[in-house]
Amino acid sequence: MQFLHRPNAFPGHGAVSRAMDIIQSSPPTWQSAFLTNILIFVVGTALLVAGLSLSEIFASFLLGTLTWRAFGSSGFLLIASYFVIVSH
Repeated sequence: MQFLHRPNAFPGHGAVSRAMDIIQSSPPTWQSAFLTNILIFVVGTALLVAGLSLSEIFASFLLGTLTWRAFGSSGFLLIASYFVIVSH
């Protein structure tokens, strides 16, 4: 059954797997905090640019990174939910 296991079936699969391992690290690390915020900012660029100035974008990135590092994903989710609720 070894033919079913193809670790290099998709190019970049190792990088994605490594990124997920970093994000899910416990306790949270600076690397996981930074990587998570980069991914969220890439996905949410349209919302950020539409609703925030450049200094506010920088401050939200800093707050997100510090929150993830200090409190992990649950603390980050709380702050992110607050941001989404009050920005509409």
